[in-house]
Amino acid sequence: MITPEIANQVLHHFNPSDGYPAGGFVTDLIALISKADPRNKARLAIGFGGHVQAVLLAQEEVDGIDRLKYIAAGDKVTR
Repeated sequence: MITPEIANQVLHHFNPSDGYPAGGFVTDLIALISKADPRNKARLAIGFGGHVQAVLLAQEEVDGIDRLKYIAAGDKVTR
């Protein structure tokens, strides 16, 4: 599930004027997920499912950023 916190962190990764920054580990994690190939994204999803969902939403869905903004505002939505 993508929580508002995850949505804000991923939004900030893709556009620093949106959301808010994550801590060091999560910042690196989001960057890693965004660069990973599908097989490694699937592996990362085992431990960090919400983060992977949020990055996929931002990268692959036409309205993904808008949906993340909706989630960041406090509403939980799954992919």
